[in-house]
Amino acid sequence: MVYERKINPGEVASRNMKLFSVADLAVLEIAATVPSRLVGQVRVGMPASFSVDGRDAQERGEVVRINPVAIPGTRSFTLFVRVKNADGHLKVGQFAKGGVVVRAVKDKVVVPISAVRDIDGQPWVMVVEKGRLTKRPVTVELRAENERQAAIAGVAAGSSVIVGELLGSKAGDPVSLPAGLA
Repeated sequence: MVYERKINPGEVASRNMKLFSVADLAVLEIAATVPSRLVGQVRVGMPASFSVDGRDAQERGEVVRINPVAIPGTRSFTLFVRVKNADGHLKVGQFAKGGVVVRAVKDKVVVPISAVRDIDGQPWVMVVEKGRLTKRPVTVELRAENERQAAIAGVAAGSSVIVGELLGSKAGDPVSLPAGLA
């Protein structure tokens, strides 16, 4: 792709004059900012995923370098994500929003963060067992703040977990679930 033109049509070019600049957009690098409290968790080679305005598909890339100097006047650092763009669907200047996968867990129950009570102390969730509310202690394996989700251990897959705060309710109270959820 021609990204810079040094001479206009009809003008006379002198010898050895640069006429234009060409860029290969098959591989792009995205510059992203990371807060200082999180930059220590990011490593070169970690996967990144992001969405681009105007496209529904999730794009994937890989962290290739991290600038060790903070952006002046901020507490943020710049990291660079390399993205394969062989078909040219990504264009320079598009706005992208995403994140770097710092850690992943498999085979864990995932619930909204609002379902986990006392997440920084002794975390627990309220589940429905045999028609009654039960306070179940859990271990928070991973929190994804941007997605507002938590991976937990201590609750079986398929259990009915209460997500919102039920005012006035406590463990042992009887509960009836709708027919499709029971």
